[in-house]
Order: sequence, then structure tokens, then C-alpha cells
Amino acid sequence: MKNSKTLLIAALLLVAFATSQSLFAQGRGNFGNCGNKGNTGGINASTILADLPFEDLSEDEINDLLHMREEEKLARDVYLVLYEKWQSAVFTNIAKSEQQHTDMVKLLIDKYELEDPYLEEAGKFSNADLQAIYNSLVESGSKSLIEALYVGLTIEDLDINDLHETLERTDNQDITLVYTNLLKGSRNHMRAFNNFYTAQGLTYEPQYISVEEFTEIIESAIERGGNGQGRGKGLGKKNIGCTNPANQQGSIETANSAIKASNYPNPANPGTTIQFSLAEPANVTLKIYNIRGQLVMDYDMGYLAEGIHSQNWNGTNRYGQYMSSGMYFYEINTGSQKIVNKLSLLK
Repeated sequence: MKNSKTLLIAALLLVAFATSQSLFAQGRGNFGNCGNKGNTGGINASTILADLPFEDLSEDEINDLLHMREEEKLARDVYLVLYEKWQSAVFTNIAKSEQQHTDMVKLLIDKYELEDPYLEEAGKFSNADLQAIYNSLVESGSKSLIEALYVGLTIEDLDINDLHETLERTDNQDITLVYTNLLKGSRNHMRAFNNFYTAQGLTYEPQYISVEEFTEIIESAIERGGNGQGRGKGLGKKNIGCTNPANQQGSIETANSAIKASNYPNPANPGTTIQFSLAEPANVTLKIYNIRGQLVMDYDMGYLAEGIHSQNWNGTNRYGQYMSSGMYFYEINTGSQKIVNKLSLLK
């Protein structure tokens, strides 16, 4: 079971290079994801894990695999219930990612021919402790949308802590590779939930990981790609993937921007007026994106004179459908200059 640290790192880097940042695909999930959505067009995960050597499993490694299989299912099942209750897309989006996570662990369970504890019925678990946790989280998250977002942060907080501990108990190459990328996904989920939570004027205090690690996660960019590196430390502050308005929050592309903007009310409830000023005439477009960087609404405002202008957004998308509560971003672009600001929607 024990291999040299050098061989382990070399194997992980080889896999990362060969898969070119898109390791889980073809319906089985991806290593790493951009917010809530994985990459496509990569190499099948079962092929990657099969190519890594079989290594003896300790009792801890077996127990951790079985626990992690159900813990990822727990996250998925809770988020699906909370989506049905509150109709906020952040829950269903992350639930899809959690399905990928539990599928990743299943590949390892199959590889080592372990007995799978997974129960097909939603909200049901072989592990009695996880069953009690699930029941408690669903009860709490059903009280209000804010409580539901708090539950999401709590789940990811716990998941990150558990993954740190399981990584300390293994040096198997295939297990390390899967857990490292589950950890990356959980950090992305925590960022997404925190964006929605802070939009309500609230601050989450971590219960399982340290305040320092939590701060480092939420202040760093969305992670993408399967680099197989590290154990959740040294995240850095630079964006290594995902072109997303969330990563450009408050940014101005020119040194002396001629655009100044704000919106009122914020949060929008259900609508808001976006007001902006131009220092010089320009052709202006206004676009609104959701937290995943997907275009929700766009306005071609034409050629505008210098001065103050405004545009009302009633909280709907381009098809007239009302959007769910959460964090959005609006982008004002003159062609030569651009600014991106936060916009909260509360219904």
C-alpha cells in the first residue's frame, strides 16, 4: 500500500497532464468543476482509475470510502429537497455536481470490489449517523431560504473537513486523486453558497474548518480542471479557469474608466433600476448574468450621450420567466470599457 511520495506526486501529475484539465466526463462526472458545472469532452473516469495500480486497502481506507459514498449522496439529497422547497437554482445545480461526486467514489468501490452501502431511495442511508444528520439538515433548511443557504454552507464545511481527514489516512494513488478533486468541487460549492448568503447581508462562521481556510476559499477564484495537487492547501488568489462575471466583480478594464454604476433597490425585490453615468458618449450594452456566468438578460441601449442613464430590470430572463433569488451580476460595456457589479435578487 505504501509508496514513496515522489512516485505518488509523479503519478498524479502524469494523469493531470494526460487529461488536460478535463478528467471526469461522459456522464460519470468531472475532476474539478467550474462553480456547479463540470467540463465535457474528457477521458472516462473509470479508464483513468483502472490505469492506476491496485493497492492494498487499510481498514480506515475502506471505511472512509463507504462513508464518503453516502456523505456525497446526503449532500445531493438535501439539496434536491431544498430546491423543491425554495426553487433556487443553486441547490439543483450543486445537487448535480454531488451526483458526480458520489459516482466518483462508486468507481473506487467497484474497483476494489467493496460492498456498496448506497440506497437508491432518496433520503435513505445505511449509516444511521448520516440518516440523523440528513433529517436534521432538511428540517433546518425547510424553515427559510436563508436557513437553507446556511445548511448548504454547513454541508460543504463538513465535507471539506472530512475530506482533509480522509486524505490524511490514505496514500493510495487512485483514492488520493478522487478525494483531491472532490475537495476542489466542495470548495467551489462553498463559494457559490457563500455568494448567495452574503447577498442577504449575512456572514457565515465556519463550524468545522478553520476561519483562515474558509477565508482563503471564499477570497480565491473558482477552481477548474484536475490538477491532482495538494490536499486543499495553498489555493492562491488567481483564477485558473472559468471566465465568469463573478470573477470580475467590480473590475474596470481601463485605468480611467468613464463608467460609474449602481442599482436600487439592492436586493432587487422583485425589480431594480440600474443607474450609470458616462463621461463621454458611447454605444452601450447592458447584460445580466447568473452566478454561473450564464446570460440572463441583455439590453442594447444604443448610442447614449454623456451623463446619467438608467435601465429597469424586473427580475425576468429573456423569455419573460422570473428568476430565482440569489446573486447576479450586471455588465455595462461601451466597447472600449466595461464594468461588472454585483446584483442581488430577493423574492
